[in-house]
Amino acid sequence: MLAGGLTKSNIIGIVGSYPVPEVNRIINAFTAGIWEVNPRAEVKTTFINSWFDPAAAEEAALAQIEAGADVLFADASA
Repeated sequence: MLAGGLTKSNIIGIVGSYPVPEVNRIINAFTAGIWEVNPRAEVKTTFINSWFDPAAAEEAALAQIEAGADVLFADASA
């Protein structure tokens, strides 16, 4: 909910490890909170297909920033 209220660009980036149910549940809950306070927000999700790869996570985050995201979130394993 905080992310939905903080964004100025209405673009929020999420970096996830793998698109598996456990990770998707966290991302979906985060997205639901965003849309509860800001239904116009666009959420960009990128999966790095690794449980731990800081370089890939950084690359994904920077790409989302370049695409206009001004708030970022990463699932705990990314």
